[in-house]
Amino acid sequence: MSSLLSYQRLKHLKTIKQIHAK
Repeated sequence: MSSLLSYQRLKHLKTIKQIHAK
């Protein structure tokens, strides 16, 4: 479960970065 939470958090950060890059 811990790894899954980490993965979702990483994905969320990537999404935020993409939005900022736009």
